[in-house]
Amino acid sequence: YLLPILIVATLGASGNALFYTSFLFSSTIDQVAANYASPLTVEGAHAPDKVPILIRQALRHIFAIILPVVCTLAIICPWLLRAFGEKYVHAAPLLIMLLIACLPKAVSTVYYSYCRVQRDTHKSAIIQAYVCAATLTAVALLAHSSGLVGVGLVIIGVQSSAAAASWWALRRGLHRLESHGDKQGRHRRQRDRQGPA
Repeated sequence: YLLPILIVATLGASGNALFYTSFLFSSTIDQVAANYASPLTVEGAHAPDKVPILIRQALRHIFAIILPVVCTLAIICPWLLRAFGEKYVHAAPLLIMLLIACLPKAVSTVYYSYCRVQRDTHKSAIIQAYVCAATLTAVALLAHSSGLVGVGLVIIGVQSSAAAASWWALRRGLHRLESHGDKQGRHRRQRDRQGPA
């Protein structure tokens, strides 16, 4: 939420008006992922052996909701923004980019929940710190020369790189959990076949 303040400082109040309108739409979509990630943390803490299944279900549900919404809003955004005033139509390219950035951000949001379940919050903190520092630094350097399109490209780039790191770490973590679960299952089956000592 420091980003709108930085936009005011670099692009002025009129630039921030265009940015903040688009930012509100994308932030609302981000809440879908956050609302699915919160119960994931609770369910995962109560049933650690089901974490891989829960994460895959959460990702499926999140993208089943946000992908059609992002596509629809990207198509109708010029007419949608015109409702705020004719000058807001100029924010359509930025809104499309912020909507696209919601998709990789959803992956990172699910990874943060996974880190909380595994009590590895320092890992999610590193990615969040990277997103914060990289976004603010790049916007501060590029916003004045590249305008709102540059801001949108920065956000897509940073969120996509954070999502790539989150996806890689998430896949490794899930593979480790599933391997551990398979080993426990084999041990239980062996004990069952051997019978009581």
